[in-house]
Amino acid sequence: MKKFTLIILLTLFLTFLFNNDVCAYEDEYEMGYGLKLSYVSADQTWDYYTGSTWDTKPITTFEIGIFSEWEYTKHFSVVYGVHFIQKGMSFEGPVLDESFNIIGYKDYINIANYISLPILFKLRYKMKSLTPYFIVGPRIDFFVSEKSDAGNIFEDFALQTVGIDFGLGCDFNAFEWGRVFIELRMSRDLQEAYETIHVKVWNETLQITFGINFGDILEL
Repeated sequence: MKKFTLIILLTLFLTFLFNNDVCAYEDEYEMGYGLKLSYVSADQTWDYYTGSTWDTKPITTFEIGIFSEWEYTKHFSVVYGVHFIQKGMSFEGPVLDESFNIIGYKDYINIANYISLPILFKLRYKMKSLTPYFIVGPRIDFFVSEKSDAGNIFEDFALQTVGIDFGLGCDFNAFEWGRVFIELRMSRDLQEAYETIHVKVWNETLQITFGINFGDILEL
């Protein structure tokens, strides 16, 4: 846990130094800010020390957040965000009657709610009406609450985890007041969200994001 937290702090520190360096040579540079909403396909990897895995299934959840985007060069910017995201998984389990006899099977849905703080590095190529880009960076997640059909299975999950996001997106420069964008992003834990002597668990998500960026960050 400590080494991953140090990675985040080091990233913030280096970004701060770079920010000051840019300010020393430029009279002014642009900042954008906005809102984003994501469709999320969330799943978990449960690896047991016996070599077996739990056969989980993805669930559909959502992510919503705010962000600011700081332009450092024509083709490079850094995006800082504060997001609420739902992670988790589902699994097929038995349905029991009052006598504990199996009368069928159903999918048990298990959701873990997080506050996520990503720092994403954005490389873009500006075109006339659109701007494709690649995005990658670390994030730190704080466990908030859970909702499970199978009891409190996330009760002992780590309160803080570190992961990495990467993906592709495109800005559409269609409005005077800003721009809209669409983004495909994958996210994976770099450390275990849960670990015992028997099992290790990681979160993973696939996100399709729609957003609005207010500001003239691409007017260079």
